[in-house]
Amino acid sequence: MSCYCSRQSVDVQPANYELPVESGDSPLVIFGSRAYASQPGSVRDRAERVLGELSSRGLDEPDYIVSGGADGADAVAEAVSMLLGVPMILLSVGEPSESTIFRRETADNQWVVKTVTTYGGPDKDPRSGGGAYLTRNCLMAELVANYGGAAFATYDGESAGTDHMLDSCHDHGVDTIELWRYDVADQ
Repeated sequence: MSCYCSRQSVDVQPANYELPVESGDSPLVIFGSRAYASQPGSVRDRAERVLGELSSRGLDEPDYIVSGGADGADAVAEAVSMLLGVPMILLSVGEPSESTIFRRETADNQWVVKTVTTYGGPDKDPRSGGGAYLTRNCLMAELVANYGGAAFATYDGESAGTDHMLDSCHDHGVDTIELWRYDVADQ
């Protein structure tokens, strides 16, 4: 299966967003199901579980975290960046949520929030309407691939958005892709 941006002829260029990324930096994109928000504990508790999974898999500590700014796994990605004290790069569809704004305002680490697509606008425009999050996923995957970073998915086995992001990571050349089935991890 080819990536959405290839099928829609969308040119994804993360460099166009003036991100504070330098050569040699190692990014980690954390993504996954919004259903991860229903897991036990606080966002911090879930972030600590993700950090434990990253450590158990031998992934190096990233220089920054990339996320899409949605609820669930993306909120956990924001908390991971705060716990590690590394910059958070959030590529948002539309305006960030109130909880994202709160975390950004209370964080000690650097945050960059870029609205890269929107749900408003013509449906036939792949950067708006139903294609907005798909294009944003391609941008995140391209950014991480360009800097030799890794991807970590919190997955429930059902999320179509997570499936798409996994496809985007593969198609854009992200070398290290870790999949954590949190729904069966403790069984």
